[in-house]
Amino acid sequence: SDTIDSKRGYFIYFLPSPTTIDITGAIPTGTVDIDLSYTDGDGTPGNDGWNLVANPFPSAIDWDKESGFSKVGMSNSIYAFDPSTGQYCSYVNGINIGNMDNRIAPGQAFWVKAVGPTGHLRLTEAAKTKGHGAQLRTADAYTETTVRIRLSHDDISDECVFGFNQHATEGYDENIDAYKFYPTNAHLPSIAVKSENAEDEVPLSISMMPIPEDGQIIPLEVKTGEHTEMYISNAGVDSFNDDVCLTLEDTELDKMVPMNQGDTYTFTVTEKTTDDRFVLHLAATLDVTVLDETCPESDDAEVIAQGFGEAPWNFTWTDEMGMLVKETVGATSVDVLENANPGYYEIMVTNENEYCNTAYKVVEVKAAPAMQLEATGYVADCNLLDAGSLYIDLAEHFDWDLTIEDY
Repeated sequence: SDTIDSKRGYFIYFLPSPTTIDITGAIPTGTVDIDLSYTDGDGTPGNDGWNLVANPFPSAIDWDKESGFSKVGMSNSIYAFDPSTGQYCSYVNGINIGNMDNRIAPGQAFWVKAVGPTGHLRLTEAAKTKGHGAQLRTADAYTETTVRIRLSHDDISDECVFGFNQHATEGYDENIDAYKFYPTNAHLPSIAVKSENAEDEVPLSISMMPIPEDGQIIPLEVKTGEHTEMYISNAGVDSFNDDVCLTLEDTELDKMVPMNQGDTYTFTVTEKTTDDRFVLHLAATLDVTVLDETCPESDDAEVIAQGFGEAPWNFTWTDEMGMLVKETVGATSVDVLENANPGYYEIMVTNENEYCNTAYKVVEVKAAPAMQLEATGYVADCNLLDAGSLYIDLAEHFDWDLTIEDY
């Protein structure tokens, strides 16, 4: 028999035959504090600060319940090994890879990462949640787009997720990114997004990036394992934008293919194949500016649409009833809808590119608020003939020139 710490995780190897384990001891309750170790090893941030901890409670805990945790000097991502697939799962900020999510099962071990020598994790009773949790959602309001890319061979697969978040930086972000844990079995396939930070290139299973203003290149790290026939597919796009358009570059074959939701690319592993063979290209999104009506019933609003992809562009404008409002063919500069009435408009822009040749956007032109002026007068007291007052309330939307005359 051995004494184990209910706050720590363990790897245990079982023989193929059935095994019975007797566990005795007091069930942890109340507040549980876990000090996280940190050793500054080779100077690579991704290699330091890893701790295998455990859910000490006899119920599932919800990693996203802020009232149940204090996470000091540590990343927000969690990781666990899934023996059913031989792969590592990861979870952060509503996004998961594999069978792990925000609910951690009783006794489940999981990895966390300290980012310095003062790392500390505190769990309270408020962390508990109903349900069993993952034994081993999509993004928050600041995440505008997530794309799930899958590498597979028959029934064996691995995934990575990239997306765009208002709080993201170019490198690794502790609260919204997750490192890539490669399987110990080198025969299994793995895929990751490669992210540049100030010190090194970091493979990530979940990578959030700044919201792009232009097109973007997203390098992938693909490990094919022992397989020679493989598939890369776009397993899902969750976006606030209607015009997310991706292409996949196979640098070994000098080939570009579409990689939008549902698309799959089949490739063969050769002696020349390297981990950096594949690169994703994200097209710039359709940029539209709305200048709302300035005065009631002036119908002087304008909508300005930029081109999408390489010129020339064709612009098609329709109103909320689907009626054609304007059409421009072969444009090489912005297209402007002038004197637009208040309401909704859909803009479709097409180009002559082989891929990413169509983009849509729906915009609203808002009517100007009514011009309002409210005045309230107070009569002077008979004993104070000059103490009368006048209060004037002007609508904030307009610039006013105010003249008061005495009759």
